Amino acid sequence: MYRSSVLRRHPYTIDISSLREANGRNEVPRKVGLTQIAIQSARQAWCKTQDLFAFLFPQGYRGGPAK
Repeated sequence: MYRSSVLRRHPYTIDISSLREANGRNEVPRKVGLTQIAIQSARQAWCKTQDLFAFLFPQGYRGGPAK
């Protein structure tokens, strides 16, 4: 008697193709563009720079080119 491949397969075998299909369905499309991400990153970096500058110079920057 010849068994089908389904019966010969191990009961805990994972089907890779079904995992790939499920992964594609669960993927949420990105709602924010790369430009918006770059702008937000630059804004955060600028705010951190200003905070660091305010920490290092609490009286504010009073310098300038030497006369």
